[in-house]
This record gives sequence, C-alpha cells and structure tokens, in this order.
Amino acid sequence: MSDSSTAPPNEPKTRLPVVLLAVGVVALMILALSLGGLTWWLVSRTAVHTNAPPEVGDMSTVAGSTEIFNGRDLDGWEFDPDVWSVRDGIIHGNQRRGGYGSGLFWPDKDIADFELHFRFRLVRGNSGVYYRASQLENFDVGGYEFEIYANKTGNLADNGTDRVKRRLHVAEGAQPIDSEWHEGVIIAAGPRLVHRLDGKLLCDVEDTKPAAPRTGAIAFAITSSTVVEFKDIRLKRTGTTR
Repeated sequence: MSDSSTAPPNEPKTRLPVVLLAVGVVALMILALSLGGLTWWLVSRTAVHTNAPPEVGDMSTVAGSTEIFNGRDLDGWEFDPDVWSVRDGIIHGNQRRGGYGSGLFWPDKDIADFELHFRFRLVRGNSGVYYRASQLENFDVGGYEFEIYANKTGNLADNGTDRVKRRLHVAEGAQPIDSEWHEGVIIAAGPRLVHRLDGKLLCDVEDTKPAAPRTGAIAFAITSSTVVEFKDIRLKRTGTTR
C-alpha cells in the first residue's frame, strides 16, 4: 500500500509558467513584426515621395522637352503675317471680323506622340491648339483640337473643313475662362489623348477609329473677330516621329 500522507504532484501549477512564457514569446514576435512592417512602410513612402517625377505643368525640369517658340520671332513657322506676329516676346494673333480661320504652324509637320505645354490668353473670340493636324489651303487647319473658347476650353474635337467634325469629349461643369493667362497641356500617346487646363484633368479618352490621325502638325489657330496670345510653349517627344 502507498503512503496516503504524501500528496501527488500538482501538474497544472507546473505547466502554467511554461504557457505564460510561450504566450510572451509569441507576443514579442508579433510586436517585432508590427514594428518592422511600420518601419518599412514609412521608409517606402519616403522613397516614393523623393523619387516622384515632376508634376505635369513643370516642363522646364523634364529632360527632352524643347521650347519651340524662341520668344523673339516666328522664323521657320508657317503663317499669315497679317494675322500672327510677336509682340514683347509673346505670340499675338489678331483676326478681323469676317476673316477666315488661320493657323500658325510649327515647321515639323509629322509629330506622333508628344507632350505639349503652353500658356495662352484669350482676349476675345474663338481659338484653339491643333495637333496631329493637316495644313490646308490659306493656312486653314484640320485635326484634333484643344478648344479655347468660353466654357468649351479644353474640350476635344476632331475638327476642320477637310472632315466631318467629331466632338470626342466635353468637359463636365466647365466654366468660362477669363482674359488672364492660363496653362494648357496636351498629351498624345497612340490612341490616348489627354487635355489639362491649369493643372486640372479635363479629358482622357482613346480615339480607336481606324482612320483616326496618328501623326501630323502642331498649329495654333484663330477664327474671325479673335484676339489671342501664346507663350512658354514647350514640346517633349514621347514616341516615334515619322
């Protein structure tokens, strides 16, 4: 017979410290992983901000961009001198009442993909910037148009006397522009066409029509009874210019 006065070992009390130790180790591992993940997240956010490309609108810091207006004259451009001139370092367009549409064409007329930045001031009337465009008779123009007119500024149309007009995008809630200086941006990349006005995205569409133009001229256009000015015109080629 065993001695009834000797108590058996208390096994639950023996296991309790081991369980607590295991829980503590797991908690420390979770804390370490959490702190490590937080550190990585903060470092990665800083790296993204540091290496972020310049915002659209600051072409002076973008490699490969060229100022295509020299600020002195329109040497090499094609235009009607009765309509277009340079005044105080600014391109000045003035078309009389009843006058025809007239474009100011940059010499290279075979530009495919690009990013164009420009500043403009519409004193009165109806103007626009054409791209992937064709030069027509009497300096008329047909092609994609960044419209500059009242509350249609920044809208996109495929427009010209040589084609049936297609209105490809109308910006919602567009407000009439004043006669102060504004900045326009046009980005053409294959079928994708992007318009910005004063940093705001107005248009981002794809023209998948088989006959859609994929290359052409850049032209600043004017219609009857219009006075408009342009400056700070910078072009960056982003694709093949055939």
